[in-house]
Amino acid sequence: MTFDFMHGYDWSSPETVARELVEDSLVYQGYAWKYRGVPVDSFYGRTLEDPEDWVIVEPIGGDHDLLDQSNQHEFEEALSEVMNALDAQGHGDVEMEYRNMRYLFIRAYWPRGYFGPEQEGGERELTPLFREYCRLMDRYSQYPVLSEEDHSRREYEATLENIVEVGRRFLRDDAPDDWASQCFSWFWDNDQSAVESRDGGGGYPSDDEIQTALLALGLLDPEYWPALWEEDGVGDLATEDNLKERGLR
Repeated sequence: MTFDFMHGYDWSSPETVARELVEDSLVYQGYAWKYRGVPVDSFYGRTLEDPEDWVIVEPIGGDHDLLDQSNQHEFEEALSEVMNALDAQGHGDVEMEYRNMRYLFIRAYWPRGYFGPEQEGGERELTPLFREYCRLMDRYSQYPVLSEEDHSRREYEATLENIVEVGRRFLRDDAPDDWASQCFSWFWDNDQSAVESRDGGGGYPSDDEIQTALLALGLLDPEYWPALWEEDGVGDLATEDNLKERGLR
């Protein structure tokens, strides 16, 4: 996802970002907030109390590809952890709301006087939720993968699904349940390009690549052997001795 609106902020300084976001993202006119000229009460179906305490921001991630999905998961998990901690402390009124999964309302400042009358006219205090949002945006601005582990797992699982989709019609009837993971391991050792992620959706081996791997693993349906014998590059796998060794002859 490209954060055109969110570019240009120094996320390492939440106090500065909060002031700039209040000025840049919202225009408070009477009881109507406006976001890019659109009144919030008509665009989102609600008017908020203390609008000067809130900002509208964009969430990290989305549904476009595996990286977006991974980033969104990590983003939501991190903010939910802060929300749960606030609930446990009795501060559950520090709100966060999605609107159309595109924009996010976050209360940036505690309400005036929330911690006592002495804070009525004092300097505004940022909420832990907004500070966490800035921390995540700072991480994302420096490196756009919030969790390498989660992203790699999603790519691996998607690649296995793609291997199953492509390879099941070429498979021997008695193939083991883990045949797709065996194919992935064979590709990793012999032809990593076959399992490199494509268009953010995991690896997607071709028909020929799948047949080659299945033949090497002894899992190719005999119906497809003759075609492979004629293919360049797999003759060494389809030799008489190799087929006998794998119980295919």
